[in-house]
Amino acid sequence: MNLGFTASHGEISTLLTTLPPSNQPANPATQSQINAATGAALADPHLPNEFNYVAGFDYSAHPLLTISADVLGRTFFDTRRFATVTKQYLYRTVTGGPTLDTTRTTFDTTDNGTLNALLGVVGGKFNIPGTSLLVTANVLFAMNHSGLNPKPSPVVGLEYSFK
Repeated sequence: MNLGFTASHGEISTLLTTLPPSNQPANPATQSQINAATGAALADPHLPNEFNYVAGFDYSAHPLLTISADVLGRTFFDTRRFATVTKQYLYRTVTGGPTLDTTRTTFDTTDNGTLNALLGVVGGKFNIPGTSLLVTANVLFAMNHSGLNPKPSPVVGLEYSFK
């Protein structure tokens, strides 16, 4: 078992979170929706505090086989939350033409809150009889639907022991 806490007091560099200003002159007709000419913020640079924990076990099922299971958790405090939202956009096809609108589903920030990410790992190690080879296989998978979750991710390895 392992417990930890990360106290963040800084921010990510604005070089990583801001779209650089465009070299093109700003177009007042589209400036309210397209902020590239002013250097639009792409992300919240604030780094949240984090509590993390890991718990697991190994079980010797046979002298040649070990089975393992782990739970990895991370809790982010006061972090940006994202959701799929429907937005309406206004546009014109020609200068001075009628204002048209369209609705699109987009991925956007909604509010701040606590985010709990929970992952699981199960696997095993098998010592091939009569050899110095050890086969390792594990799979990482999401145990909840918070944040960005990986699809099940398998990993297989082969180790050789020099005696």
